[in-house]
Amino acid sequence: MGTNALLKRIGANGEGWGRSLRVGLSGLFACAWAVSLFVPVVRDTHVAGFRGYVALLAGWLAIFSFQFGWFANPVLGFALVRLVGGRPGARLDMVVALALLLLAFDACFWSRMYGDGRPIAFDQFGPGYVLWLFATCGAGITLLISAAMRWRSERDLGLEM
Repeated sequence: MGTNALLKRIGANGEGWGRSLRVGLSGLFACAWAVSLFVPVVRDTHVAGFRGYVALLAGWLAIFSFQFGWFANPVLGFALVRLVGGRPGARLDMVVALALLLLAFDACFWSRMYGDGRPIAFDQFGPGYVLWLFATCGAGITLLISAAMRWRSERDLGLEM
């Protein structure tokens, strides 16, 4: 089976089960992100744990300590819309996917949160952080693969992006 036949079979152009798979994975990633809001994201010695919604509401303040991982949240929303929509624009999808993965990578170095006028260092990450990381990395990788497959099919067919 040739490359073009394989791309057509798996629905690289947005048709067939390729679209269904993207929509299903988008739903899975959205659910993982939503659940991460209600379970502990980090734990420290003084507090039982910060829930995800606290990190979501206050996370934008991390820009003042040069931690940009929080900004993966709006990019994740845009990436999920792009995955479900399946609109043309493979280059835009690649940029969004790479930005999402870069922001998720930056969140791996998240080490403190400010509260009560003092920095709070974490003892460990909680299950909410793992779910959030799964959602952001999963959506980024899925969007990147989808964009690469569309770009390849457009290139092979001689279409402009």
